[in-house]
Amino acid sequence: MRKEENRTITTDFVINNKPKSGKRSPFNIETISLMGDMTGLNNWQLKHELFSCLYEDRCLQLIDFANVSRIDRDGVDILHNLLDRGMELRLFNVSLLIKRTIGSNRNKCLSDKIFDVSSQEEAVLMFEEEIKKLLKEKDFSFADSIKKRPFPRVDMSLPVEFKCDILRERQVCCHAKTENISKNGLYLSEVHAPNGLIRENTHFKGKDLHSLCLDLQHLGITLESEGVCVREQRGNNDNLFLAARFKNMNEYCERVLTGIIHDNTPLPNYLSYLGN
Repeated sequence: MRKEENRTITTDFVINNKPKSGKRSPFNIETISLMGDMTGLNNWQLKHELFSCLYEDRCLQLIDFANVSRIDRDGVDILHNLLDRGMELRLFNVSLLIKRTIGSNRNKCLSDKIFDVSSQEEAVLMFEEEIKKLLKEKDFSFADSIKKRPFPRVDMSLPVEFKCDILRERQVCCHAKTENISKNGLYLSEVHAPNGLIRENTHFKGKDLHSLCLDLQHLGITLESEGVCVREQRGNNDNLFLAARFKNMNEYCERVLTGIIHDNTPLPNYLSYLGN
């Protein structure tokens, strides 16, 4: 049985995974200690961490809010999203202000996941008691309750080009780089266009991304597909992030992406996969 783990997520996105010494838990409960406010890009880092746990069936997560003074609506929505997918989340060391923010959300279920204790040991014991009650329910299974994303994703930085109708008269050629890739789509950062054509009031969400080209470095291979932007967000220093879903991808591109995502090996090794 694995020891309970304690991880820290800080505002500079450093995550420390250090096993906690001491008593072993009968369940694989893990603790995430947040350092900094749950706002902006910090929310995306936590979301990525929690989805990674979800894929690895580490569905019992205890979150320490001792060093969090503020949470925004996106942060609350992310936690609700994970609960909706079947992850068992519990929060402790939550300030009154954050409780009010969580309580003001139209979805109230997260409020019921807060333990009014400051000690991690107490929170773990309370979590264990709730797990025992869940396991007594007829036909209950954590595995059956988990709803994962339809496609896994891997972190990978590659150059991307695409065209989009962000001007009335013509399409604009845009450049970006990938943050992560799945068989279903891409998460892009540093989105820009020549001559500053992308401004603060420029929006991509819902627009088609034409001739979406992914440059596989070291291989001399470029994958091309159509896409659509399903989400956009502006981060620090006006960094523009886009989530794009592929459309009408051909079989060859699907095969290459399958190799990248499921093999998860350095790019040069895909030469053997592609038969070159």
